[in-house]
Amino acid sequence: MFITIRCSGPAFLSALAAIIAGARGADACHNYYISINALEEAKQDEWSRFGSSLYYISSRKNWTESRQDCRQRGADLVIINTKEEQEFITNNLGSSRAWIGLTDTDEEGVWKWVDGSELTTKFWIPGEPNGHGHENCAVIGHRLGTSWSWADFPCNDRLVWICEKPLK
Repeated sequence: MFITIRCSGPAFLSALAAIIAGARGADACHNYYISINALEEAKQDEWSRFGSSLYYISSRKNWTESRQDCRQRGADLVIINTKEEQEFITNNLGSSRAWIGLTDTDEEGVWKWVDGSELTTKFWIPGEPNGHGHENCAVIGHRLGTSWSWADFPCNDRLVWICEKPLK
């Protein structure tokens, strides 16, 4: 791993000492860093890094069990905010469908992310969400042309799932 520190003098030494000590945050030079140990642990647990988050793709569970497992890992089901993040996830997912952190269980037709935020960026396949058969949880992994899109599925289906843990 390489870390670039963009300052000199006492501020450089302070930033370097903080990184070596495993500190998290930003210093006076506005260098942003995380614990090297945190990245090493993530690597060992097969987490993948994209932007400012770590992602973990795991075995088959229903939506609720998947979310519980993510929380035990200090994460939550993935919240997809950009086309780039959507592409990163689908590139790492392969041909599987996977749970994402999106549901309308509180109010039918009102889709919210697991952090309570409203759905703004959408990648639904045409005709979805349709709510057929009590489909209240979202999956990624429906092919639409050359890209992958979302659909709503019954929350009790057992699928692969994706955790997201922000790097702080």
